[in-house]
Amino acid sequence: MTEDMPARPVEPTGVPHAKGVELALNAHAQGRVKVAVGRSFNYFGPHAGRSYAGDLIFNNALTAEPALVIGNVDKRHTYTYVDDFANELITLAEREEALGEIWHVPSAETISTRQFIEMVYTEAGQETKIRAGTRIPLTFMSLFDSKMKFALRVLYQFDRPFIVDHSKYKKAFGANPTPHLEGVQHTLGWYREGKETAQSRLVPKWPAR
Repeated sequence: MTEDMPARPVEPTGVPHAKGVELALNAHAQGRVKVAVGRSFNYFGPHAGRSYAGDLIFNNALTAEPALVIGNVDKRHTYTYVDDFANELITLAEREEALGEIWHVPSAETISTRQFIEMVYTEAGQETKIRAGTRIPLTFMSLFDSKMKFALRVLYQFDRPFIVDHSKYKKAFGANPTPHLEGVQHTLGWYREGKETAQSRLVPKWPAR
C-alpha cells in the first residue's frame, strides 16, 4: 500500500477516517490549519494493549495462553512499534515539507503474523500457541457478539498480504525503525512490570492453527 492509493473504505469504521483526512487536508489547502497525516497500521508496544497485536498476544504469551488473532497467520503483515510511530509523528509535526501530505510511517521488516507471534512467545519463554479466527467461525459468532461483527468486517486486512510501503517517508526524512525483536523485548518488559492492560475477557473458542 502506498500513500497515493485512493481512499475507498469498505467497512463502516473506515468511512469517518477517510472523511476526516479529506476534511483536514481541505482545511490545510484553504490555509485554515496546518496538517500532515501520519499513518501507522497495526501497532504494538507499551500502552498499546487494545491493538490487534496487543494484550491478546503479549499478555497471553506471558500467561501461557494461546495468542488470539484473526485471519491467515501465514500471510505477511506490517506491524509498527508504537514508540517509533510517536517519534515519526513528531518529525512530521516539525517539518514544513511534511505539511499537506499523507505519510506512511516507517516500520520494521514485514513478516508473517505467525513469525511475529513466534518471536513474542520465544522471548516470553513459552511454547507458541495460536488460535486464529477465520471467516466461518467469525460469521457464526458475529450473530451473537458485536465484537465479532467488527472482527468479520476487518478480516480482509488479515486474510491476505498486508504490506505497507514507507519509501516516501524514508526518502524525505530517513528511516530507522526499531527491529521487531527489540520492540518485542521492550513490550514484554512493560507487561512483566505488571502494567495495567486492556485485556478483553472474551476468549473466543476458534480452532488452533
